Amino acid sequence: MRAVLFVVKGLTIVLNTIITLAALVMLGFGALLKFGTEMLRGYMVPLMKALPIGHSTDAWTLFNSAAIVFMTLGSICLILGGVGCSAVLCPSRVAVLIYIVAVMVVITGEISIALLLYTTDVGDDLKSSLRDDLVAHYAGDDNQDEHSKAWNYIFVQFDCCGVTNYLDLKAAINWNRKKAVNGTEYTMKTPTACCKVTGDYPGYDPPFDAYCDITPTDDNSYYMKGCYEKVKKYLFDYSLILMAGGGGMIAIEIVSLVLAAVIFRSLRKKVWPT
Repeated sequence: MRAVLFVVKGLTIVLNTIITLAALVMLGFGALLKFGTEMLRGYMVPLMKALPIGHSTDAWTLFNSAAIVFMTLGSICLILGGVGCSAVLCPSRVAVLIYIVAVMVVITGEISIALLLYTTDVGDDLKSSLRDDLVAHYAGDDNQDEHSKAWNYIFVQFDCCGVTNYLDLKAAINWNRKKAVNGTEYTMKTPTACCKVTGDYPGYDPPFDAYCDITPTDDNSYYMKGCYEKVKKYLFDYSLILMAGGGGMIAIEIVSLVLAAVIFRSLRKKVWPT
């Protein structure tokens, strides 16, 4: 029995060390999502706030809340890792019981976030909201309106144009389609941001074809590639990362919880290797 408990003690220390390292990853990812992504801190913010997710929130609120929860749980797990190791090295029924309760609370929180992300519906409402925002707010490549900059960012970074394709832009009520090339005025079919360019928004290089926004083709433009699927995938990928990270932590914490329960039981029986 003592040999088994000695192994349990060693495994618990290892698992709590892993929890501590994973907590640092959670804390770092939550901070990166909160402070280092275009979705929450950059050009895409106004568009994310306009996109409904489910029936009661929007994309920005959902992912901002998830980032805060990740940072909070990461901080708690960081403390738990240290407490867990201390409880094993200096065993006490009270300390182990506090650890067990704390881990159960954290697991409950992580499962709630995972279920929220898993059951969140991103569908036709997203497409119609994207189109509504494009039609109502898009005002061209050079406009400094935050919605226009959000769309230009998406066009350049996601290699797309419009929601389904460039035809969605025909309904944009604030877009001035006139463009002068070599003294001649033309009507643009797409924004210049829809052209094939090199570099990142807003410092991308001019397109190799000066007429790509006037006579777009598959060779010089992304005019037929809509942004809906790419934005949807962008949101899904972040949801997947959050769910995978939370799922991994839950698995580690459940094993640690079981081992802590074994230790708690052994302390009740006063059977513990010294």
